[in-house]
Amino acid sequence: MKHLFVLTFSWVLFAGAVIFAQNDNESHLANEYFNDGEYEKAIELYKKLNRQAPNVEFYVQRVIDSYLSLQQPDEARDFLEKALKKSPENIQFQAMVGMLYERGGKLAEAEAHWQKLVATVKTQSDFARLAAWFTNARKTELAKAAYARARTVLNNPALFANELANVYQYENNFEGATVEYLNVYFTNKSQYSYVKAQILRMAKEDNVDAMEKALLTVIQKKPEDLEVKELLYEFYLQTNRYSDALAQAKALDKLKKESGSRVFALAQTLQNAREYDLSNHALDYIVKNYKESPNYQAAMQEIAKNFELKAFSIVPLDIESVHKAVNNYATLLEQFGRREALAEAMYRKARLQIFYLDDVEGGLKELETIERLNMPAIKKVDARLLIGDVYLLQGDFLKAKDKYMAVENEFKETQTGAMAKFRDAKLCYFKGEFELAKSYLKILKDNTSNNIANDAIQLFLLIQDNTGLDTTETAMQLFANAQLAVYRKNFPNALKLLDSLLYQFPNHPLSDDVYWEKAQIYLALGDVDNAMKYLDKILSDYGEDVRGDDALFAKAELYEHALKDKKTAHDLYLDLLVKYPSSLFKVEARKRIRRLRGEQGFGS
Repeated sequence: MKHLFVLTFSWVLFAGAVIFAQNDNESHLANEYFNDGEYEKAIELYKKLNRQAPNVEFYVQRVIDSYLSLQQPDEARDFLEKALKKSPENIQFQAMVGMLYERGGKLAEAEAHWQKLVATVKTQSDFARLAAWFTNARKTELAKAAYARARTVLNNPALFANELANVYQYENNFEGATVEYLNVYFTNKSQYSYVKAQILRMAKEDNVDAMEKALLTVIQKKPEDLEVKELLYEFYLQTNRYSDALAQAKALDKLKKESGSRVFALAQTLQNAREYDLSNHALDYIVKNYKESPNYQAAMQEIAKNFELKAFSIVPLDIESVHKAVNNYATLLEQFGRREALAEAMYRKARLQIFYLDDVEGGLKELETIERLNMPAIKKVDARLLIGDVYLLQGDFLKAKDKYMAVENEFKETQTGAMAKFRDAKLCYFKGEFELAKSYLKILKDNTSNNIANDAIQLFLLIQDNTGLDTTETAMQLFANAQLAVYRKNFPNALKLLDSLLYQFPNHPLSDDVYWEKAQIYLALGDVDNAMKYLDKILSDYGEDVRGDDALFAKAELYEHALKDKKTAHDLYLDLLVKYPSSLFKVEARKRIRRLRGEQGFGS
């Protein structure tokens, strides 16, 4: 921060010289000598350049700095006296006199000299040049004094606001910097975009309280200015102070008569940030206040969706939120009818009913209603595929296959068709038709443009790596049967099959997958202790295999959500980054680490 700041002020102070230097080989060479500590060579070139441009303070300053670096104060003083004789009114040359006092140990004389300069300057140009010199010399108190006196002498309380903002930033006084940037805005309101960008750029974790204080103080003084209130809202958003952002959004909604549009947009931002409860607070505001608004129906739908997303964001699954999601979808559909615009809500409700609430008939009824709607076929595809999943759930393989193949044939060479083919491949896998499943999966995995390609690769490798090890492929069939039982929520049977596999085939390559399935079963049952036991088994015995990072991430999630042990969760996520640097979970693990550290919104 400080390095950039000094560079900025060097450009302000010596802009003309730098522009000149860019096109002059001798200037470049002199700067190289100075930066490399070859001060005698630098002095020779800077003096030559000063003779060509005697009023360029940069060259004079560099000659003096070089002499002082060589412990030659007398030569520095003589050179400055000559410069002053040629330009006695040059305020920066006069300021350099104080620097010589200071370097000579005469601190009181230096301070008195500079204070006198501040007290005697009269023109805006000299105030600017003197304050810039002070700033470049790291004498920010004197720079502020010069700017303050300029405001008094020239009767302009907002003069040099931009320059003062930079000084305050250098001092890490972000309250003062924010106030000064706002002065820039109030002086010239066309500068709003610039001021907003500067203030939001300063917003870092350690600065937010001071900056918020400045913004609130200004709003109290100028309550009629909506732009500053907009800026405060953006500030809260950028720093992820979401509760404050919501309060500000509601205030702006009323002031600007926005009919909830800003609040709805914020609710979606909160949803993306996994702040589901707060997102619903925002949506509740719309439902309560804008029943005639176009946002009303959308808000009701997003409330249900938030409950659904919240349910799956917690390990183990939050079944209470699943019930709330289904109830809210039901209320939405009863109020607005089952029609094309709400097909997604119907589908989401059905999926939750079928797989998480054991209400297969209720879910199937919703899906069949979607199929009957008068809308494009592509909008019905998800429902049709889910109906196929229901048939699979019920053990009717033939009906499931017919459903999948019908979709695949209707939407060949599309992502939808690929999804249907993948379902068909899984059906073959569950039935023990491993070679047929592999043939389908090979087509999918070789077409990397398919969204399903990674899933196809994983299942293909699972089958390929675990068939042919014995003549009957019994182990693979037991595992497929267990996974089908899990799919059907028949957990006792699934556990029995998995235990049988471990007993019949000790040390089989499927062992880590077996322990993974057992961990997932116990998570579904809400048995955290047993789930943790099998995750630890994977980490201790199979940590170097493909399930290692899966198990470590799942264990961290359990500590974060189920056991409420944030420190251990944090350490486990960090451990994952170290042990599994190529893990697909690494991006999410970093996000979790930042969240657990309370760093949301600051560089995430």
